[in-house]
Parts: sequence; C-alpha cells; structure tokens
Amino acid sequence: MPREATLSTAIDPAVKRALALYSKKHGLKMRFVVERAIVELIEDDSDLAVWRQRRDEPAVAWAEVLKAHRKAAAK
Repeated sequence: MPREATLSTAIDPAVKRALALYSKKHGLKMRFVVERAIVELIEDDSDLAVWRQRRDEPAVAWAEVLKAHRKAAAK
C-alpha cells in the first residue's frame, strides 16, 4: 500500500498566498503545513467529542491533583 496519496483541490488565492508566505517564513513545505492543519482539525473534532461526553463530570481542583501527585512521588 502506498504511504502517500494525492489530494487535489481548489482554494482561495489569498489562502494559497498566506500558506506560501507562512511556509516560507517557517522553512516548511506547503504540503507539510496542509497535512498538519488537516490532522489538527480532525484531532480537534475528536477532542470536542470527548469533551462533550465528559463535560458534566465533576471537576477536580488543581490543588487536589498536585496533592495526589506529590503523594505518589513520595512513595
């Protein structure tokens, strides 16, 4: 199975210019930036789904988290 697939699409010329400028400024290939953006978008969607499932769970105070961490580290 090939490790790469071709994706061909039309985008707004202003977005393409911004992509080219961003990529050049950061020394990245446009392909890499586009791929990372797509992956991030998919991950964000997954993160939101998990958040929606768990948003009604009781919160744990940060002080309690630190206390538990210190207790575990002391063992």
